[in-house]
Amino acid sequence: MPRRIQLARENGFLNARCRKGHELLRVYGLWCWRMGIPLVWYERRSPHSRFSRVHLEMLTTNCTVTVAGRAALIATATPPGDVSAHGAVWDRVPAGDAADFARAVFRTVRRRGNQQVQQNHSGLRLVGQALSPAKPLCLPHGNPLTIWPGTQTLGRPWSTAGWQAEAPAPPINRVNLG
Repeated sequence: MPRRIQLARENGFLNARCRKGHELLRVYGLWCWRMGIPLVWYERRSPHSRFSRVHLEMLTTNCTVTVAGRAALIATATPPGDVSAHGAVWDRVPAGDAADFARAVFRTVRRRGNQQVQQNHSGLRLVGQALSPAKPLCLPHGNPLTIWPGTQTLGRPWSTAGWQAEAPAPPINRVNLG
C-alpha cells in the first residue's frame, strides 16, 4: 500500500500533490466510500503552483452537509470557497497550509450537527433517453461518473436529471397463489 494512502487513512484526508494523484484519489475514494466517511483531498492548482486546491466530497457518504455545517465550513477559510450541501472546493490555499486546512475541513464536517442523513432514493430508475449508454455525467467540481441505462443509483440530487420515481411493487399474497 502506498505511503500516501496509509497516511490518508490515518489523517482523514489525502495529499494528492504528486504525479499519480488521480490513481491515489481513486483508491482512497473507494476506501472512503466503503467506510462511509467524507472524501477530503488536496492537489496542486498547476504542476508548479505555490497554491493548492482543497476538495470535500460527500458522495462517499449517505449524508449531506447541514446549513450549520456549511456556515462552519465557510468560516474556516479566509477566502470562502464554493460550498454546497454535497461538497466544497477551496481554491488558492497556500501549499504550506493545505494539510492543516484539509484536517480542519474533515473535523468540521465530522462534528455532530454538521451532517444529516439523506433520504433513500433507491427506488429511482433511469427512464427513456435521458442519458445515452456509457455517457459520462459530470458531478459538481468536474468529477466524471458513468451511468448505464436501467441501473439503479443512490439518487444524488445532482444526478437526478432524467430519473423518475417508481412505486415499489406490491407485496405478493402467497396464500392466493394456488
